[in-house]
Amino acid sequence: MSMIRLLAKSKHRVVLASATAAPCMYSRYVSRSYRVSKPATDFDTWSTQISEIAKNEHVDLILPLSEEVLYLALLQKRISSLPPIFCDDFDTLRSLHHKYLFTGLAREMGLLVPETHLLNNREELIECFETRTFDDVVMKPVYSRFAAHTILQPRTVNELQDVNPTSLRPWVLQEFVAGRIFCAYAVAHEGRLTCLATYPADHTLGRVGPTFAYRQEPHPSVETWVSTLIKNLRYTGQIGIDFVINSQGEAVAIECNPRDTGGSRLVQDDPRYLNIYFNEHEPMLTPRGGITYLYKRAAIGQLLRRRSAKGGKRALLNLLQTSTPVISCDWTDPMPFLMRNIIMRRPTSNLFKRRQQRDTVDDFTWSQDTAI
Repeated sequence: MSMIRLLAKSKHRVVLASATAAPCMYSRYVSRSYRVSKPATDFDTWSTQISEIAKNEHVDLILPLSEEVLYLALLQKRISSLPPIFCDDFDTLRSLHHKYLFTGLAREMGLLVPETHLLNNREELIECFETRTFDDVVMKPVYSRFAAHTILQPRTVNELQDVNPTSLRPWVLQEFVAGRIFCAYAVAHEGRLTCLATYPADHTLGRVGPTFAYRQEPHPSVETWVSTLIKNLRYTGQIGIDFVINSQGEAVAIECNPRDTGGSRLVQDDPRYLNIYFNEHEPMLTPRGGITYLYKRAAIGQLLRRRSAKGGKRALLNLLQTSTPVISCDWTDPMPFLMRNIIMRRPTSNLFKRRQQRDTVDDFTWSQDTAI
């Protein structure tokens, strides 16, 4: 919502396209909104709709908000008449999003990543698991969000009975790296950073789920890692990277999301926020320290589960008292906030189950390469 309001207040006309009802569609700052097909299940129809909207609305720039960036980049690869899209080319995005290709790409640049093996079938899984040269492993699909299906440190192959990789939906077996989880969110224009936020994932939904508390914390190793990747790729667009800080204090990247992530919340209150997207010469924006942005409903949900949440319940209570909410009501534009609960229709205690996390993005998640 912050981007939509700032765009409109800066005299831009905002047009939205979404496959599902979204609270931001009800904003008074949205000139027009469209319901479109789901690109994950009907790419051809969705492509036609997006092309027609861009043409009829005289769109000058498309700003992807999430994983639909891959579908937009693929569409741009096929249709040259589309307006500019703030993202890199499809092949680069896919290589970054694919958990096996990403580690190979980074390793070629001399960047630290865990040992990672691609699994296309059950036989490869069993052989790789039994012949691995490291003790602890992480299993996950090459495409996934919210750590969906991730299996941490299985001890025997019998714990992987439900894992059935295919060539269409491969998995990776990755070396488990112990340490503190760190994340980075960045914006770049042809290899030049205009924004870099780094923050620890100290409060997550489950052991490996998404972060719900954001607080800027500098980390030189993370900053160097991200800068090197961006420069070498001459990357354009938004990107999020997850790291583990190993026992030597080095940043080891475990996966990449070449799109907007929750880390963007750290810079959305800055007066220069829009410039990082529109001005390729903008000096690099680093978030202000000392402010924690919190998805308060998520924190409450963790407390209601009566489970020792990562970070501790006392820490969660302190966050609830001292943090700035990510979602709040702007009384000059209240409808997105008021419509949110109606659209979501989910009780607090059930909000954070993995199946529900996946359901919120099923319309645009890139989970296999069928659209290519």
